[in-house]
Amino acid sequence: MPHQSVSEGVELQYVEMGTGEPVFFVHGSLSDGVFWNPQLAPFAEEYHVIAHSRRCANKPTTGYSVVADADDLAGLIEKLHLGKANLIGHSYGAYAALFIAV
Repeated sequence: MPHQSVSEGVELQYVEMGTGEPVFFVHGSLSDGVFWNPQLAPFAEEYHVIAHSRRCANKPTTGYSVVADADDLAGLIEKLHLGKANLIGHSYGAYAALFIAV
């Protein structure tokens, strides 16, 4: 699984497939990016799909919050040169997606 550094000391794992308009899948609590595996291939038929594991799924850090998740997601979108992206979030991941959308 590829890794991308999004800020000092924060590296996120992600998968991507397909082409077209980017669609980011953001997992909820008590899971990681593989939560979305059943949805990736069907969506990849029409979109460029990306599912990442939020920093809480990688290793515990201090100062962790939904704002940190939103910043990490924005950093990953920027590092992957995606520009605008559609966000699909589940549970806590929807909360983080809302923060980045705002």
